[in-house]
Amino acid sequence: MRTSHDYEYSALPQDTIRILIVHPGDAKSELYCTLRNRRLRPLDAHGRPKRIEENGVEVELQPYEALSYSWQDQKPGHDIRISDSDHGNYKLNKITENLRDALVTLRHESKERHFWVDAVCMNQENLVEKSRQLPLMARIYSEASNVVVWLGLENEKENTSKAFDLMKKIRTLRDFEVLVEKKTDCDDWEAFIALMTRNWFSRRWVVQEITLASKATLHCGGREILWKSFAEAVALLEVMIDRVKEKFAGSTRNPDKFGDIKEFSASRLVRVTSNMVAKNDAGQVVQKMQSLEYLVTALTPFEAKSPHDIIYAVLSLAKDVSGSTVTEENKGNIEWTVDNVPPELLEGHRDPEGVLNTLKRASRLFKVDKFPVHYGKDFYQVCEDFLKFSTGQSKSLDMICRPWAPVALETSKALPSWIRTLADAPFGRDQNGHWDRQNANVLVGVPGQSPYEASGTYRSTWKFEMDEVAPLLTVQGFQLDVIERLEDPARAGVIPSSWLEYGDLKGKQFKPLEDNTETTSNVTESFWRTMVANKGPDGEAPPPHYAFLCEKTFTTIVKHGDVMLDRIHDRSEYTLQKAYIRRVQSVVWGRKLTKTARFLALVPKDTKEGDIIAIVFGISVPVVLRKRLSDDGEQFDLVGECYAHGAMAGEAFDIRNRMRDDQRSEIATAVIWDCGNRSFRIR
Repeated sequence: MRTSHDYEYSALPQDTIRILIVHPGDAKSELYCTLRNRRLRPLDAHGRPKRIEENGVEVELQPYEALSYSWQDQKPGHDIRISDSDHGNYKLNKITENLRDALVTLRHESKERHFWVDAVCMNQENLVEKSRQLPLMARIYSEASNVVVWLGLENEKENTSKAFDLMKKIRTLRDFEVLVEKKTDCDDWEAFIALMTRNWFSRRWVVQEITLASKATLHCGGREILWKSFAEAVALLEVMIDRVKEKFAGSTRNPDKFGDIKEFSASRLVRVTSNMVAKNDAGQVVQKMQSLEYLVTALTPFEAKSPHDIIYAVLSLAKDVSGSTVTEENKGNIEWTVDNVPPELLEGHRDPEGVLNTLKRASRLFKVDKFPVHYGKDFYQVCEDFLKFSTGQSKSLDMICRPWAPVALETSKALPSWIRTLADAPFGRDQNGHWDRQNANVLVGVPGQSPYEASGTYRSTWKFEMDEVAPLLTVQGFQLDVIERLEDPARAGVIPSSWLEYGDLKGKQFKPLEDNTETTSNVTESFWRTMVANKGPDGEAPPPHYAFLCEKTFTTIVKHGDVMLDRIHDRSEYTLQKAYIRRVQSVVWGRKLTKTARFLALVPKDTKEGDIIAIVFGISVPVVLRKRLSDDGEQFDLVGECYAHGAMAGEAFDIRNRMRDDQRSEIATAVIWDCGNRSFRIR
């Protein structure tokens, strides 16, 4: 076979992709492939694929499989020989080691196998082509006969074969308690958890690839299993994790070494892909369920090689983004015209213009917009595109309180304070790939479901802009209080002893629950409610027994005066107390406590004395702002969201009005500031 170097890509026609035909071979032979163009089915007005016909006869398209794998930060250094014809003349292209392993392992020995593989089927050096091909990803994975998930080669040290054997046991033995307790051992579960931590599960793109697949199979070396079987095993582990930990506790192994199983990327992937879309019996997507803002919020554990893909990798799943996502050359909102309205909608109508106007009103009502895709943009510009889009859709600014952007970035500009990075995320991954808590939960919650209404239903506007120095966000609101005293943060869930005085608990002695028949609580109302952000774990009102549990927990085990919540949790025999402690940790972890002139509040760990608590219209919780020196007038940094007891449900408006009416009150005298609405320019 003739071979030369450097395969050259030719331009792709519209709605066309390349398919990699992998020629037969054994495990030791070199990779020979052919690239052929393939048309995608056109979409009708509802985004459903249509038949392709020539001379009235349907064109049968060649089936293909879509390969889903991880780049693993590898550089393309392994040869693949590619031709674009059946006559040989192979040219060299470079691929990563993991992709080479996948193609060699997955190819047949006696027949061709057809794959769509991003690294080969898209010209990775051509940003224009990438920007044009990306909007086709949903159609590529939807049309694939199967999505082949490649996790890598088998690993004897990780007992990969045991993990696959365990999944087959789960498929055949439906008595899960018997399976966990009698049919499995620690090695089985260690192998399965090791499989769950494979690099593939942390990729951002896999969410789309699995969600849109009508069928998916999981491969690790020569082992194979249906994705559904893997998902069932993950769900079982989540439900039975306490039983599994008991097996480890009965051995010499640490039962807590895996961290929080529910926060594993694999666990998240199984959960999120089950509620992203609605499918018919054939596995085809019939409805998208979530907004772009929700997707970016929910998918923070999933990483992307390019920071742009934090947004771009989920566009195809968003219900409020048009399927015809655009590049810079063709951006804007969907606009119905005579040319793009399906003829059947106008046929027989005396007033076609009226039909057009109705469609235009419906488009504005449902707000299905296009989103600009351009890999040549600076990442900050992509962030701004996203925030303009999402806040315009939701009419809420809560997104500027949620951590979602990568921490380490190569960008020409430092990100502004209103683009929060994953350094503030509730959970982080350790060096073993296990997930543990690193910060408190986000107070604003998921999009559209914030449990608070600090800014009420006040309608306002905001503006993203760029001045000569840096990006700015101009918002409306009012100052609520000034922070004058701060207590140490709750590090790793340990409550500093200084916090106890605010609950009237300082110096109180521990009394075991079983020895105390008194069920009333002496802890202050503001303290026990602040420790749980005045909510239960699901955003509902806190149960009354939280007050009692607060007093008992915070006077239990004290080291150097501090409350060791982890130790209390592990030693407690009471389910209610364990659940209460988990709720407290989710609220206070890493936050500081402050008592202002009016509020007991939990504030970000970076808060300093002199920072202000403000209500910003459009944000459902109060925020901490820091005034900064500027030659261009007064500007602020967003320190972060906060819980201010007594100001979470719109009460701040009454407080502001009373203070505005009585500037001689003690608070207004002690803290001099404008009680009226104002603009905050946030860097």
